[in-house]
Amino acid sequence: MKELALAENGKMELPSKPIVITFDDGYYSNYEYIYPILKQYNVKASIFIVTDKIGQEIDDIKYLGWEECLEMQNSGIVEIGSHSKKHVFYDKRSVRELRDDVKESYKEIEKNLGKQDLKIFAYPYGAYTNETVRTLKNNGIDFQIYDIGMNNFKDFDRNAIKRINIPCEMTGKEIIAEIESYK
Repeated sequence: MKELALAENGKMELPSKPIVITFDDGYYSNYEYIYPILKQYNVKASIFIVTDKIGQEIDDIKYLGWEECLEMQNSGIVEIGSHSKKHVFYDKRSVRELRDDVKESYKEIEKNLGKQDLKIFAYPYGAYTNETVRTLKNNGIDFQIYDIGMNNFKDFDRNAIKRINIPCEMTGKEIIAEIESYK
């Protein structure tokens, strides 16, 4: 996402077919399985964490701790962003609740990981409204990720970043086919 911001400002050239890799929720498996692969191939990714779940195990699902987040961030391979504090459907909540939730999540992120130059928010469940987008834009969020699809850098909107959902059971060939289906 930082490279995307640099390219948007004309400070970096993107490859002809750039891909941004993101992971949601902040599962410990991101550190255990994904991070070593990213390091091995020197591939960058963004992980969006739910700050209320950091360091916990809920329903047999283990979440990242701040130490793992800091290690990954300090590697230069992974950037950490907010996936909220509570992980709820923000299209059904007040914009004040969303605004406060995101501010609190970044307060926790910065307390534990240091000042974040770029603030990125990935909506839980992709649930947003035009009002939530305006609210976060006006409250210091640099990038918002929420829709399904592909982005075209020629008409790129940092407040409407799309992505493809890749479930864990999807094969490599299926992922490639999904990406190619958006051409």
